[in-house]
Amino acid sequence: MNCYALLWDCLRNLIFIRIHCRARVVSLLIYTAPEGFLAAYDTEGVVFEEIEFLGQPAFIRENQGVAYFVWQQDGQKCSVVANLPINKVVEIANSVSTPKY
Repeated sequence: MNCYALLWDCLRNLIFIRIHCRARVVSLLIYTAPEGFLAAYDTEGVVFEEIEFLGQPAFIRENQGVAYFVWQQDGQKCSVVANLPINKVVEIANSVSTPKY
């Protein structure tokens, strides 16, 4: 089984985790941004659906077998991108515990 994980923590305000295993790829990004900062995502013409997650707006979409989920938690910006069904990506997001600096 060829599986590996990459963890990158840069200046204690950015955490990037990528897991590859059995033709599945899961990427998790957590970062702190200044108040009022707006992140830009290339939506490739696909509209994100707005849902409620942890009592706040979150955005989800699926395109060509890849699910994208973007939310804010404990003042951190978070996203999960994976070639998994949307319900599995939401399960991953539910398991995230953001760092407390």
